[in-house]
Amino acid sequence: IHSDGFSRTLLTLSTTKRNIDPAWSPDGGKIAFTTYREGNAEIYYMNADGSVQTAITNNLDPDQQPSWSSDGTELVFVSTTGTNADIFKTKPNGQNLERLTFLSGSDKAPLWSPDGTKILFVSGRDGDDEIFMMNTDGTGQRQLTANSATDGDPVWSPDGSWIAFVSDRDGQEDIYLMDVNGYGTEGSGSSPTRLTSDSGRDFSPAWQPASS
Repeated sequence: IHSDGFSRTLLTLSTTKRNIDPAWSPDGGKIAFTTYREGNAEIYYMNADGSVQTAITNNLDPDQQPSWSSDGTELVFVSTTGTNADIFKTKPNGQNLERLTFLSGSDKAPLWSPDGTKILFVSGRDGDDEIFMMNTDGTGQRQLTANSATDGDPVWSPDGSWIAFVSDRDGQEDIYLMDVNGYGTEGSGSSPTRLTSDSGRDFSPAWQPASS
């Protein structure tokens, strides 16, 4: 769809199977997405016009939530075995598959940083959803939020130095802002700032694109 709301183009066509989680490649030429067309959630990609839809994953475990690297050469995604979800990395052709997280508790919502050096993700490894960050090879995993509430929906600022996210720590879902430069866990110099405080639910934050 164009930004004016007109000229809508149907990219996937299915009356019974869902196609969700679309993610544009950095150059705008491809779209990765999750599809249930094979009866199980798998990651596909297609050209921006919907043509040449190609499978990236093909296994018995549900795969979903794809996110492109900043150079478009790799993707991260979530794969679930039983009740546990972990984050994996792969090439768009499905080669060089690498598991990045191994701990108990589901890891989800991976998002590559703008400079290609870090991956944000949400983990339930401590009993409730918290936001973590790691290097692109899975090393250096650091917890960014630490509280008894649910934190999620993290998104990078265009320069990669801040994240916006959703938390119900104050009794309702609101948007918060955190500086991640120091890699400090919440309470050690990187406490988040609350941005919304109305009586309704606020979620799905998005950043204004950087000006050219």
